[in-house]
Amino acid sequence: MCGIFGLYSKKISEKNKLKIAKLAINLLNHRGPDDNGIISLNQNTIFCHSRLSIIDISNGRQPMEGRNGNFIVFNGEIVNYKKLKKQLIEEGFSFKTNSDTEVILKLYEKYGVNLLKFIKGMFAFAIWDAKNNEMFLARDHTGIKPLYYIQKKEEFYFSSELLALKNIFKSNNSNLLTNEKLFNEYLIFGNFPLKNTLYKDVFSLPPGHYIKIKDGQLTEKKKYWDYVSYKDNYKTINYSSEN
Repeated sequence: MCGIFGLYSKKISEKNKLKIAKLAINLLNHRGPDDNGIISLNQNTIFCHSRLSIIDISNGRQPMEGRNGNFIVFNGEIVNYKKLKKQLIEEGFSFKTNSDTEVILKLYEKYGVNLLKFIKGMFAFAIWDAKNNEMFLARDHTGIKPLYYIQKKEEFYFSSELLALKNIFKSNNSNLLTNEKLFNEYLIFGNFPLKNTLYKDVFSLPPGHYIKIKDGQLTEKKKYWDYVSYKDNYKTINYSSEN
């Protein structure tokens, strides 16, 4: 379990963005107490990571840099990363670490958003695409790993935790408004439906979805996987035999 956080804003000074980033690290430290990192991607964008070190403890620090100025912050585990890494090496890719994080970066270099067709596991990650000057965020197929975001005019925030976003806004004397219309549903079902959360401006990226953010605006949101298509494509194997 790790913590990821990022923001884009033209309104906030670079000094104050760094202050927010340090606060985010403190708020997410319980998710990843082993290490942390902050990177200013440009004057408007910052990525942060609090790390629980499991794979490649020495070299797997995040935010992790790829080719051409790309960066990733990642929470999760890719269970087939060794197989994917072997295939990429055979195709001429080189690696600096033994982490599954770098495998995601290399797959993005090769396939772009279609990397989601290849990885298996639980994950929530954000990639900064330096060439296109945009963020690419994705959540695993069934939503094991959390990913929350706020999208306002020329502003975008994402985080592993809802409370981190709440406390960051509270620290700036800008409390998030509660979504009172959903209280009844929460009392009945014990959770919030689909993308909604306790707060009006905070959304949960649904399982099996990705989004793209450019200049603080959501430019694309797409479902890349669902249970129905998986079930329809699944072939039942009959193990019975006739004598």
